Amino acid sequence: MDFEKLVSPITNYLTYSIGFWTGDGDSLSNYSKLEFVEPNALLLCLVGVGLMLVLRYNSMGSIPSDNDPLVGQDPNADTNSVFFFLATSLATPLLLEASFWIVGTRADHDFPVAATFNASFLSFALIAPISGVQTRMNFINSQMVKVGGRVAKLSMFLNLTVALGSLILSALVFDIYRTVLNVPWSILWLPIALAILLVSILAVIAGVFLLHWNQYVEKISKHNDE
Repeated sequence: MDFEKLVSPITNYLTYSIGFWTGDGDSLSNYSKLEFVEPNALLLCLVGVGLMLVLRYNSMGSIPSDNDPLVGQDPNADTNSVFFFLATSLATPLLLEASFWIVGTRADHDFPVAATFNASFLSFALIAPISGVQTRMNFINSQMVKVGGRVAKLSMFLNLTVALGSLILSALVFDIYRTVLNVPWSILWLPIALAILLVSILAVIAGVFLLHWNQYVEKISKHNDE
């Protein structure tokens, strides 16, 4: 097996990430207003989702503050979670494109539909790991709080700092849309805000569905065991 080909998705992702966060304009110039969905943009998105799942679900020791083995366990990755995050990354460009039509942006600008997908994939590639870090920090904080005292206060402060930092970094990532679509922010902010609202509504609906589905599967499983 060619080792270079094996690690190329990771090195490609690192090159893209470093280029974006250091302000290298060339990291996005090759994607500007493309009339086709760039495979590398989707690959970067999948790598980002993979990193998020690793950060979110990797096994790590928890604070031994509770003797109950059912309390404080690490979160576990499952098929529903993987499907949910992948579906979100794919639904986002569709909902954003719908938002462009709803607010009338399409009447004034002719950027390709494929560019919307490329921009969404490139954005999610960076936002996904940020979300993974925040989720892991939330879990660590939930365990540290059990210790109490200064440790709990410090953990809560760090958790708030990470949450604020994640929000700021995620907001910076949205500049990818301005660059890839070659559209000013004055045109973009309303469709993006509407798309975020639609994605949030869809996520809530999907979350409720998965919750009931898991309860149904668990009920069936218990019935079969009996």
